[in-house]
Amino acid sequence: GTCIGISRWPVRDHNHHTTTDMWLYRAYSGNLYHGGELVRTLPSFTQGDTITCILDMEAHTISFAKNDKEPKLAFEG
Repeated sequence: GTCIGISRWPVRDHNHHTTTDMWLYRAYSGNLYHGGELVRTLPSFTQGDTITCILDMEAHTISFAKNDKEPKLAFEG
């Protein structure tokens, strides 16, 4: 499946269910992954949708917005 997100280099674990090297947003389900599946989900997305990713290095957060909607917090810490 399609995922978008942020990763650190080098990625040592490419499995989205277990990796702590990536912070991922899965297209078909809206599930979020970092070190396992998180409780929080976001809206699913598909071809034709526009996804914005906001990485705030000062606040240590990653947020995503779908189709010009208000960004939703996905990861913090």
